[in-house]
Amino acid sequence: MNKKILYAIIILLSFSLLGSIIINYNLHKQTDKMIIDATNTTNSDTKAKPSPSAVKENGVSNESKIDEAKSNDTQQNEIYVDVGGAVKNPGVYRFKQGERVIDAINKAGGLEEDADTSTINMAKKLTDEEKVYIPKKGETPPQVVSGTSSGNSGVLPTNAKININTASLQELDSLPGIGPVTAQRIIDYRNQNGPFKSIEEIKNVSRIGDKIFEQIKDKITI
Repeated sequence: MNKKILYAIIILLSFSLLGSIIINYNLHKQTDKMIIDATNTTNSDTKAKPSPSAVKENGVSNESKIDEAKSNDTQQNEIYVDVGGAVKNPGVYRFKQGERVIDAINKAGGLEEDADTSTINMAKKLTDEEKVYIPKKGETPPQVVSGTSSGNSGVLPTNAKININTASLQELDSLPGIGPVTAQRIIDYRNQNGPFKSIEEIKNVSRIGDKIFEQIKDKITI
């Protein structure tokens, strides 16, 4: 073979090999750059997006809102009940919604030896601002008076009389034959004329005649 042709072939192969090396080098360089850019973008996104728990609205984080909601739920589920009478440690106690009279007695230290529970409904659910009173044996139960409790019914003995001079509309409404309208008239009467001087005076209230009085006379007092 002619030496010139051989040299020409060698030169062409050299240029071809050199070109391949340059092309591969550029490809690797571009690939590395793309990887670096992608990594930087990911890191930037991570820094730019705070975790959901750290997101704030009006300066308050979601975690704070969750804690506040839990606190509100706890407060809504709490009730306060006044436990008195023949229990070892009378007082106002905090309970959870759904607890019962027996729980109130236990929290107040249990019953005294002379406690009379014959008229007490131990299974009754407690309500907020309620008065649980356990009478002693032979004791005349206290009267249900307006403002002392929002839930005495079923806890105080069932033979407790309603004081018509202090009873609330709800308490008067619980009397047989007395609806909310007549109960309001009883309250209006005593506001205008002063306290009732006898239980018979209640017959002066409109719509309360002898028939209704016979139904309620053993359930009311002054």
